[in-house]
Amino acid sequence: MKGTIAVITLLLLVSALTASTYTISKILLDYSTPLFIVAVRMLGAGLAFLAYYRWKTGSFSISIRSKRDWSLLLQIAIISFFLSFVGEIWALQYLTSSKVALLYNLSPFIAAVFSYFFFAEQMTIKKFAGLAIGFVGFLPILIDQPVTGGVGFLDWPEIVMLGAVTCYTYGWIAMRTLAKKKIYDLALINGISMTIGGLCSLVTAYWLEIAPGSNPAWVSSVIPVTNIWVFLGLMAVMIIGGNLISFSLYGLFLRKFTATFVSCIDLTAPIFAALFGVVLLHEHLGWQFFLASIVIFIGIYIYYQEESRQGYFEHE
Repeated sequence: MKGTIAVITLLLLVSALTASTYTISKILLDYSTPLFIVAVRMLGAGLAFLAYYRWKTGSFSISIRSKRDWSLLLQIAIISFFLSFVGEIWALQYLTSSKVALLYNLSPFIAAVFSYFFFAEQMTIKKFAGLAIGFVGFLPILIDQPVTGGVGFLDWPEIVMLGAVTCYTYGWIAMRTLAKKKIYDLALINGISMTIGGLCSLVTAYWLEIAPGSNPAWVSSVIPVTNIWVFLGLMAVMIIGGNLISFSLYGLFLRKFTATFVSCIDLTAPIFAALFGVVLLHEHLGWQFFLASIVIFIGIYIYYQEESRQGYFEHE
C-alpha cells in the first residue's frame, strides 16, 4: 500500500513539474526569443547532469560502447530535446498552456504505435478500442476555434504541436532502448543529449532569431533578454523542476515500465497546466477542455487495463 502511494505521489509530482514548464515557458516568451529560451534551458540542464555525473563517478570519462548507442544519443538530442522543444515553444506563442499540455497526452497513442513496431508489443481489440476512444477525445479541443490557416480543421500551431509530440515520444523510445541496457548512467544520457540539443538550439537561434542590435531593450546585442534577473529566476525553476527532477524520474520509470506507460505519466499534467494557466496567465478554459480530458482519461484507462493484463509493465 505504501509503495503504491509513493508511486502515485511521484507521478503527480512529475505531472505538476512538467505542467509548470508550459506556464513558465509562456511567461519567458515576454522576456526572450523562443529558440534562445530552449537553448538556455537545455544547456543549463545538460551541463548540470554532466556535473552530477562527474561528481557521482569521480570521472568525466565518457565511454559510449558502440556507434548504435551514439546514434541513439543523437536521436534523443536532435529529435526529442531540439525539434520537440522548439516546436512546443513556438506553438506556445499561439496556444494556451493548458491546450499544449493536453496535446501532449497524444504521446501514449503515438508511443503505442512506436512500441508495436520497435518492441513487438501486442495490439489487442481492447487496446485498440481504448486508443480510439482516447483519440476521439482530442477532437473537441482541436476544433474549439476557427481555423485561421493550416490543414483541414487544424491550425498551424496545432500541427506543429502534433509534430513536437511525435518527436518527444520517439525520444522516449530511443531513451528506453538505452536505459534497458543498464550500462549507461541516466545522468550521462540526459547530460549528453540535452547539451547537444541545447547547442543545436543556440546555433539556430543566432542564425534565425538574433540580429545584433535588432532589439534595443535586450541586455546586449548577443543576449536576447530584456530582464536578465527575471529570466534567470524563471529559467532556474524550470531547469531544476522540469529537467533535472522530472527527467531523472522519467529515466527511472523507463527501466521498469513500457515507453507507453512512461508517456502516460503526464496524463494529469493538463489539469495542473490549466490551474497554473488560470492563476498565472489568466487563461480561459472552455467546456471542450474538460470534455476532452474526461474522454481521453477513459480511453487511456481502458488501454492500460489491457496492457497491465498482458504483463508489459515489468522488464526486469
